[in-house]
Amino acid sequence: MAARPAAVASVLARSAQWTSTRRKSDGKPFYYIQGNTPGSVYMTDATGCTCSSAQNRPGPCKHSLAVAEYLARRAPKSDAALLEQLKADHVRHAKVLVCVGWEHDELYQNPMYSQRVAHIARLESAATGATVAA
Repeated sequence: MAARPAAVASVLARSAQWTSTRRKSDGKPFYYIQGNTPGSVYMTDATGCTCSSAQNRPGPCKHSLAVAEYLARRAPKSDAALLEQLKADHVRHAKVLVCVGWEHDELYQNPMYSQRVAHIARLESAATGATVAA
């Protein structure tokens, strides 16, 4: 029986309370995760867990699935994903400034805005192999 998405989300929502450590034998990371039963704590990584569900049922338990999701969210993003995030943040920031009364001309005259536009252009050119004038 597979873990329910809501149960995995519940465990993941408490990730700030997990304790991260490493095994002495090989340095492999794992987490101590508080169970639903008072006083229960499980040693968990993305491939296994000490909870009864992991020991007695086929497939990963909610704790292991939550750790896998947590690690996936923390994994470094690709350069392309970072560039897209920077561009989206830039557009969102510009919209906020316009909403609070900035004129478009003021945006382009603002040194920080201009630096961000230049930085995005440099990153885009690096991604495509083109050159950009400074």
